[in-house]
Amino acid sequence: MFGRLRPPQLKPNSHSQYRADFCGSCQVMAGVGRAWSLATSYDIAFLHSVASALEDAPLVTRPCTALPWRPVQIRELSTPLARWLASVNLLLIEAKCRDDLLDGEAWKGKVGLKLLKGKGERAEEQLQESGFPADQIRELPLRQARHESQAAPTLEFLALPTSEMLGEVFAHLAVLTNCPEKTAHLRRLGQSVASAVYLKDALEDQSKDQQRGRFNAVQAGRLSPVAANRILAREVARARVNLAALGLSNTEALDTILAHLTPPGSESPSPSLGQRLRKRQSQAGICEIFLCAPDLCCTAASCGCDPCSCCYHVLSNKESSSNSIVVNQPDPSPPPALPCPACDHQMTCSQAVGVEYDECLNCLGLWLDKGELEQLARAERPPHRLLHGRLDGTAPPLRPEGTRSCPRCAQVMSIMMVRDVRLDFCADCQGLFLDHGELTRFLEHDENPQGS
Repeated sequence: MFGRLRPPQLKPNSHSQYRADFCGSCQVMAGVGRAWSLATSYDIAFLHSVASALEDAPLVTRPCTALPWRPVQIRELSTPLARWLASVNLLLIEAKCRDDLLDGEAWKGKVGLKLLKGKGERAEEQLQESGFPADQIRELPLRQARHESQAAPTLEFLALPTSEMLGEVFAHLAVLTNCPEKTAHLRRLGQSVASAVYLKDALEDQSKDQQRGRFNAVQAGRLSPVAANRILAREVARARVNLAALGLSNTEALDTILAHLTPPGSESPSPSLGQRLRKRQSQAGICEIFLCAPDLCCTAASCGCDPCSCCYHVLSNKESSSNSIVVNQPDPSPPPALPCPACDHQMTCSQAVGVEYDECLNCLGLWLDKGELEQLARAERPPHRLLHGRLDGTAPPLRPEGTRSCPRCAQVMSIMMVRDVRLDFCADCQGLFLDHGELTRFLEHDENPQGS
């Protein structure tokens, strides 16, 4: 990590909470050796804050590691979790030293690795004992170098090694604190925090890297600072959403730190298509996304498609005429909405021809769980809007293929070629994500699907 999670000026209550976690992480590093308390950083303090909230760590008083005569209040983690956190920090420091060697700053890397002699091996053993694959951290410099050597990479692709690594670090907190139901949100939180910190570092060091002739992700991605800042704002927003979804207490300081990562003056994300439609109550019964016809509500269309999502919100018995088809209101307690892998907006759960699927009203992407693509392919008449829906205006910016995370388990998905169509595939839950238009190309292709 790069030390960018520096807290801004916090409110008194949030400041005391954050200080208890920062001092707690300092005590954790002092467990390796008192001198190693100097290796405490804002980044490891952020991870300590999440861990202490998950574990509901008690507030205790301990002597300060720097000034032993001065008592300080800390959030004290359990011994196994504290040892794991210290081991993670040591391997992150080691990875940073190896990265310095690859970047040409040999003296910094050599000094750091000499100080870490023996500590890295012990840290790796402790991580392996906890069930965490230490290679996720140790291989980071080489994986990062391979990504940086690619031609015309995207910013998301360049941030992927760091994003995947920290995503697994955060996800393992669910194992250590016995909270398996929080694994996916923790993984997304770690992925987004890592991507945001990586992009923030590249943006702030752009001129300095150019002067020194060093690699810079923003320059390599050939994006303007404005475009890079929009990607950064998206990652920060994604991190804050997943932090809130964890339902933890005393996270005001963490939310403020994440908000502080957002570049000043960055544009707030525009409302999704579904949000815009739900605000247009004056045009009840008119389908504005023109899925069936430009002026005909799809609930009354003869094309045979199922009602579009906007009509669920704008039609009511009072407003419907005798010639209109009344649409039942959806279940008042729908399942939690899944995040779209391509644009991060919440998807809408729908059902048609006996298949339940999730669709994004912002980019018209489609998420299908295991076996649902085959069911749609066998259907005599798939939903009309899934095949012929059109975006209103320009398409929203999408996360590149190969960097998208599964909405179910948050693992980064791979690319699968099926019937000459590139689909995002999750190896863990066997789910598939189809971009706008890919379902049509899939169904129009001849049979004999070939996967790779």
